[in-house]
Amino acid sequence: MVMTGSKAQVKKALQLEVDRLEDLKMQNMKKVIEAIPVELAQYWDQSFYSQEQRRTSAPYYAEDYTENLLQLHDAEIVRLRNYYDIHKELFEGVQKWEEN
Repeated sequence: MVMTGSKAQVKKALQLEVDRLEDLKMQNMKKVIEAIPVELAQYWDQSFYSQEQRRTSAPYYAEDYTENLLQLHDAEIVRLRNYYDIHKELFEGVQKWEEN
């Protein structure tokens, strides 16, 4: 991007570009955050989480698409993934038992 013109024009053009990039960032963040609950639900199902346990996950139900929410979702996924990995053998055994 080549900037020519007065300082005010350059400043305005740069601010417009910053605004455009912030909008793009928010759109992408929203897409990522909207996809995370699907992954959370999969871990809940695999770990036999009750409805009560699911309701305690406040970030799952939040709709403010912020970096903070993204971090909360990421932390919850890591926690659930670790929980599942630790108890994987048990969960798989219960799954097989339920299928029979």
